Amino acid sequence: MVGSLRIEHIELALDPDTPVYLDVDRADAAVFAALDTIVAAGDDLLGARAVTLCGHAKHPAALEVVARGCLSASARLREAAAAALGHRRDDPPQLLAMLLLDRNSRVRTRALRVLARRPVHRRLRHLKHVRRLRADPDPAVRRVAGTIGLLRARRRTVLLTQRTM
Repeated sequence: MVGSLRIEHIELALDPDTPVYLDVDRADAAVFAALDTIVAAGDDLLGARAVTLCGHAKHPAALEVVARGCLSASARLREAAAAALGHRRDDPPQLLAMLLLDRNSRVRTRALRVLARRPVHRRLRHLKHVRRLRADPDPAVRRVAGTIGLLRARRRTVLLTQRTM
């Protein structure tokens, strides 16, 4: 498919049974405005799918849609926003920090999984959140928080490597 994406393509991609095959970067600002309207409308299923699509786009308007998902009253949308951040590299650290502090344990767990895949310099920004989440009341959150390597874990590996040389 050549050319820019039309709203018909996006409507097809909003179907939860359709995998994300679209090159969402070919969408224009009007498409992202439509996706933002869907997220703002509060439909959990369509809104989560719209946020997911925006996780795969580099367009600045796509990040705005993901940010709206982070601020949603719906835990499903916030969880989708956390997952979408896992596909992005241009998000401000405040978005992930907000999700790490979320009242819903599934959202916190998803945000921790995203953080675990980030480079060390990006994980360090959230050091205080990870430490707090290692004592979270939810066992799943504690388990995932315990797997996130910070400086101490990395340093221990470096010291062990130096000893064996």
